[in-house]
Amino acid sequence: MEITADDSDDESVALSYLESVGVVFVTPVAVHEKLDTLMGQLADMADKLVPLKHMVVGSMVVARYREMYRTRVMQVVDNMVTVVFIDYGN
Repeated sequence: MEITADDSDDESVALSYLESVGVVFVTPVAVHEKLDTLMGQLADMADKLVPLKHMVVGSMVVARYREMYRTRVMQVVDNMVTVVFIDYGN
């Protein structure tokens, strides 16, 4: 979502990821507790998850980068899959 100076709704957020001066990812403070709970549940499920055989662009999936994270499939080329880590923006 793009935020402009005309947006009038105030919401407290925390910085999740800083890509550049013009691209920042934030998480609403109001959902931090739920996000922490979800991340804990993903960690608990890590040993039970099985790899997908077919990836579909736009799908929400879980990917491992040291820990388990929610991701969206952005591109599939042969056996290479590009994802964006939706909670952290990278």
